[in-house]
Amino acid sequence: MGLKDPYLLYSSYTAGELREAGRTDIPNAIGDDYIVYVDKLSSSSTVDNVDIRGFRNQNGNLWYTANGELVSNPNDVAGASGQPLPFRKGTLAETGLPTQISTDAFEDYKPQYVAMPRIAFSFPVSDKSEFKASYDVIARRPSTGVWQANYAGYLYMEKMSGAAFSNPNLNPEKITNYELGFQQVLSKSSAMGITAYYKQTRDLINLVQYVGADPTNMYYSYDNQDFMTTKGFTVSYDLRRSKNVRINANYTLQYAEGTSGLPSSTMVSLIKAGYPSLKMLFPIADDRRHEFKVNLDFRFQGGDKYNGPTTTRVVVDKDGNERVKNIRWFQNLGFNITGVAQSGAPYTKYFSHLQSTIVGSFRGARLPWSFRVDMNIDKSYSLKIGKKTTMLNIFARITNVFNIKNIRSVYGVTGDPEDDGYLTDPETQTLIQGQLNEQSYRDFYTMYYNNAVYNYSTPRMVYLGVSYQF
Repeated sequence: MGLKDPYLLYSSYTAGELREAGRTDIPNAIGDDYIVYVDKLSSSSTVDNVDIRGFRNQNGNLWYTANGELVSNPNDVAGASGQPLPFRKGTLAETGLPTQISTDAFEDYKPQYVAMPRIAFSFPVSDKSEFKASYDVIARRPSTGVWQANYAGYLYMEKMSGAAFSNPNLNPEKITNYELGFQQVLSKSSAMGITAYYKQTRDLINLVQYVGADPTNMYYSYDNQDFMTTKGFTVSYDLRRSKNVRINANYTLQYAEGTSGLPSSTMVSLIKAGYPSLKMLFPIADDRRHEFKVNLDFRFQGGDKYNGPTTTRVVVDKDGNERVKNIRWFQNLGFNITGVAQSGAPYTKYFSHLQSTIVGSFRGARLPWSFRVDMNIDKSYSLKIGKKTTMLNIFARITNVFNIKNIRSVYGVTGDPEDDGYLTDPETQTLIQGQLNEQSYRDFYTMYYNNAVYNYSTPRMVYLGVSYQF
């Protein structure tokens, strides 16, 4: 259950209801469902004696004066209290507030029905080429923490100006995927393909500011106002296992943009600072313009398919007979190497620590490229237990083989992953010098950031393991 109108905690009169009651001073341009705002309310307020100050379209933020003129500032229809005052229904106290709590301003959640078709087809263009296409729709519930209602908070809403309230009326987020692909056989063991894709995510959740609400003049909540698009193409090359080698390589060019981001993003701070929630496209946090990826798998198979080095020895069996034994040193041994190179993710650059002015545009700067190589080595042994053959696999997995310090994040002022620039910023020197002990402050500040913040990727890590299949 959520509010019918995000601007109203109490059920209020509409222009149509006042017209039916005999009020003739309502402009013809005002719709019957528009909310009526008055100068003041008390226990003696009636339909006949209230002084109308303005109107607002229901569930919207278009404000009109008593003469029907459209205004952009809700304070232009403010009452004697200095804020817009809707003509509340019910029995009112001398303060203008209803004497009884009512649920008239709330409504049950309207079930949402989302069709989620998934269509995919392919057909051969020739005996060596194929065309494919797919389309699907996915829906997911809103993020946890933004839709669960806190009804106790509404009881104290009058004293919670600037607070953020959840919205139980949020709709599910909808993701639509389109994909077109073409694959061409180059040889008996290799093929090349190109795939173009487009992904659109609608009804993303964004923080919304409600100015002119009742009973608190301004509060924040959440609504399905944002969207995100991801588009790009991938060129891939596949070499099926040829003798010992299998290769998969691809390059992806991608553009990922959105109107803002999650409620915890920098855009939230801009809204709370009083900036309008402009719907402009910005790169999303995980926008990677270029990505190169290569996977190499080299493996010696077992049995008759083994083609690696062998050693031949003459051994004597338990019966005293000599026989030739072939030792296949690399049987069922293989290693897999994956290399990835990515262009840098976007981040927002700021002017200084004391002036949170964006330099350039929101997420307009880029991190450096990142490079990573992972390796997996494994060898399998066939073990015969009774009449059953089991498999023992010993493996070693190494991540970030070359121990590259890839930068995951930087400080917005300096663009450096290690130094945020606070101790050397000319604007902060007065604040630092005003500390109880300047040198101690600098030392503790440096120690904190050296130990609490790590803006690099994980170093080389080696995992050893054994698996047994029976």
